Amino acid sequence: MDFYKRTGTLLLCIFFFWAAEPHTSKAAEINVPTLNAPYAFVQNLETGRVLYEKSASVKVPMASTTKIMTAMIVSRHCSLTETVTVSAAAAGTSGSSMHLTAGEKISVRALLYGLMLVSGNDAAVALAEHTSGSTEAFCRLMNEKAAELNCTNTHFTSPHGLDDEDHYTTAEDLGRIARAYTQDPLLSDICNTKLITIEGHTLTNTNPLLGVSPHVSGMKTGYTGNAGYCLVVKAQHGGASYIIVLLGCPTSKARRRDAFSMTNYVVEQYRLYQLYPKGHVVGTVQIQAGKMDEMDAVLSQNVQCLLKPEERDQIREDFIPMKTSFSAPLSHQVPVGTFRLFIGEELLLETPVVPFKTVTKKNFWHHFLDVLTAWIYLFE
Repeated sequence: MDFYKRTGTLLLCIFFFWAAEPHTSKAAEINVPTLNAPYAFVQNLETGRVLYEKSASVKVPMASTTKIMTAMIVSRHCSLTETVTVSAAAAGTSGSSMHLTAGEKISVRALLYGLMLVSGNDAAVALAEHTSGSTEAFCRLMNEKAAELNCTNTHFTSPHGLDDEDHYTTAEDLGRIARAYTQDPLLSDICNTKLITIEGHTLTNTNPLLGVSPHVSGMKTGYTGNAGYCLVVKAQHGGASYIIVLLGCPTSKARRRDAFSMTNYVVEQYRLYQLYPKGHVVGTVQIQAGKMDEMDAVLSQNVQCLLKPEERDQIREDFIPMKTSFSAPLSHQVPVGTFRLFIGEELLLETPVVPFKTVTKKNFWHHFLDVLTAWIYLFE
């Protein structure tokens, strides 16, 4: 009997000792994945926070991820209902195809689906010729848009991405392009379509994660001999969205593995926190010649931040006025400084700060009242 009592007591002590020990969450135990892709870039869409980089500024071929830019240019310059007459040059383009025929008449909308779902090189050329008259003229629009997005290490020579030594990007630049793509709801819907039959063409999306991972809602695959296996993924979870860029993967399976592991990592590790509302006071600014000598400085927009749960208490913030004092009149819409959030030395975000309300300039009677008040205090 004593044996059972001693055993029971020992087991009870072990249980209480285990229960008293701090246990980390499952999310906290996950390490950043080791990727097969030699070039990668991961960014949160809402805040712009960069979560992962791997040789992200190296210029490399991008294969059919080129078509993200192609689709944006077409969407900007064409109506979906416009009819395109497919040229012999477009129909004869090598590589992946939606099987267009020379002389076929088809809508811009159907070609965009063929471009983004089955990566039709024929669709890319047909759209480029329709939009600009030639692929060369269309590429000028692509390069102008790249410059507009500050993609300084990107250059396009085709709308499809077949190998060319002057056709290149970086993982970081491609992330910027993909982020711009997501601003167009129509284009986002297209790349999130798994299967469609449209104007006589049955198209199945080549994205290996679409319909398999519950978090993935696009965006584009790519492959050539020089570029390797490429993929841009848009993932969503808990009100947060992410762009994941993988370039140069050695095999299709490695690309799929990388995409799965990185998608799972970001959605399990990070949360989008709503930190401060628009109008939150972050400091004061001094006013000269105004009805008020100082005014509260407030956030011009809601502030949200993507964080790991353990980072929530590590944030530091500061407010930097644009100058030591401001002259009235001062509008409540004019920025007076910048509010910043940091974790360590990492700048998480910065956002403009504005006066709480407009400060008007003193008139004659305000100055007279100031003098009168000063005299009253002088002779008290």
